[in-house]
Amino acid sequence: MRATQHLDTRPVLTRTLAAAAASALLLTACGTSGASGGDGARTGDGLDGTYVLEGGTGPSGQVPLVATAPVTLQIEGASWGGTSACNNYGAEVEVDGDRVTLGSLAVTEMACVDAEVMASEQAYLAALQAVDEVSSEGDRLVLTGPDTELTFSRQGAEPDRALVGPRWALTELIDGEGPDGAVTSVAADAELELSDDGRLAGSTGCNRLMGGYTRDGELLTLDGPLATTRMACVDQAVAAQERHVLAVLDAGPLVVEVTGDRLTLTATDGRGLGYRAE
Repeated sequence: MRATQHLDTRPVLTRTLAAAAASALLLTACGTSGASGGDGARTGDGLDGTYVLEGGTGPSGQVPLVATAPVTLQIEGASWGGTSACNNYGAEVEVDGDRVTLGSLAVTEMACVDAEVMASEQAYLAALQAVDEVSSEGDRLVLTGPDTELTFSRQGAEPDRALVGPRWALTELIDGEGPDGAVTSVAADAELELSDDGRLAGSTGCNRLMGGYTRDGELLTLDGPLATTRMACVDQAVAAQERHVLAVLDAGPLVVEVTGDRLTLTATDGRGLGYRAE
């Protein structure tokens, strides 16, 4: 067994990753101009809900779907947004009958390191900007436009999972925020479990890890050094993943964010780990 030193005790930023992403939105003129809503126009309140893309095509062809990086659409009146496989996006939208007018599209600037995720995002955003009609039936929502059709299914609200108890599977490595940030998919399976007796255990994708923790509200702090096994990580990508996991967990108090079945642990410097409950 080896132990890594738990050195960083600096105060942690209190904003969550979601809030940081929202504040990083850049209002780039990617869509049609303003959708402020004129007389007689409606905002499509009956469409409100959370949707997941099931399939689609756009001006650049088929929108490829990546199981670990779903495309989502959240509609709240005139505010439409979600996750475009990698980044968050949003726009003000005017709905008049079955006609749709998108305002300027705002997109965060996290780098999509995985080529498949990047291709999914680019194809989806291109298709979304071509949309000019909407239809819905039951839990099915369809957005159409020239050479474009996006089909979504409505999702029920996912209750936030408890931090303690579930087995959390690592899904992404987060490195910084804003234009210099990046989200990388994992190179090997890794997990994290926290028990109600203040112990945590899991793996980096190469080695096992274990230690103690203390939680104070949204802050999680390791109690002393984190212990790991000492297997050699021969694969360079797996070794890099292990370094990232250990660096984040050893970085001092971490901001904890649980949304539905997703867990994000964020360090002071913006590095983080994304997990999904299994």
